[in-house]
Amino acid sequence: MISAHLVKRLQGTQGIFHLDVALEIPEGKLVTLYGPSGAGKTSILRMLSGLMPPDDGSIEVNGMSWFKGNDKLYVPSRKRNVAFVFQDFALFPHMTVLENLCFAMSQRDEKQAQELLDFVDLKGLQAVKPHSLSGGQQQRVALARALAQQPKILLLDEPLSALDFDLRKRMQHLLRKVHDRFGYTTLLVSHDPTEIMILSDFVYHIENGKIIAEGKAETLFENQNTILTTGTVLEITPNENGFAVHLKIQDSTLVIELSDEKGKALQIGDTIELGPRK
Repeated sequence: MISAHLVKRLQGTQGIFHLDVALEIPEGKLVTLYGPSGAGKTSILRMLSGLMPPDDGSIEVNGMSWFKGNDKLYVPSRKRNVAFVFQDFALFPHMTVLENLCFAMSQRDEKQAQELLDFVDLKGLQAVKPHSLSGGQQQRVALARALAQQPKILLLDEPLSALDFDLRKRMQHLLRKVHDRFGYTTLLVSHDPTEIMILSDFVYHIENGKIIAEGKAETLFENQNTILTTGTVLEITPNENGFAVHLKIQDSTLVIELSDEKGKALQIGDTIELGPRK
């Protein structure tokens, strides 16, 4: 369990603002921070990781205090065992893929590193350096390196934002696969409602340094007052009633239930006509 109250004076695009958030994140859950750029989401990850000190508040993880503003307690980043996957991947360019993973391990274990590379579908690339890899491959190396650390907490700062649509979809499924297998307590920063719907157990909606809404993704996005006309099919998932179909409508998403007959006739990318939301 992560229990954190984070207070920080930050410089935003519109000037100085004050971040003040309280987070309760159960162990083993994947929680998303959602909201506009400059709201303070990445700063929250940096404070939890120990890369940025809060001005005040507290951070407690599984009963252990990492930060207490009143007591001047501050556990440094190197002692927190938090893995951080940055937007720009932050791979070591002079190291091979395998060396990048081994560097993150407390004890070098090439066999375990190779197993992680196989898991993220990078078999055969262990001797390659990052500059020779595609963006999607670099992203998978960064993720595998984070897993090699065996962290208490996994922090993902918009890890898929630089990828194209098809690759982004594949990586979303890989992130879900990673979470289901390893079960690390994970915080994800994302602007993509569809990505959040696929991955998240819980969402905090943050604007201007404050939590303005929280809850399950389907509840938060269902409350958006968007007039629906047409939706693009992003995901088709079989369920006991037929199919759950994830649709993109402008900047929002919607999940609808369809019968077996209608669901089987759909493909990713199809457009569905919808009436306005009442």
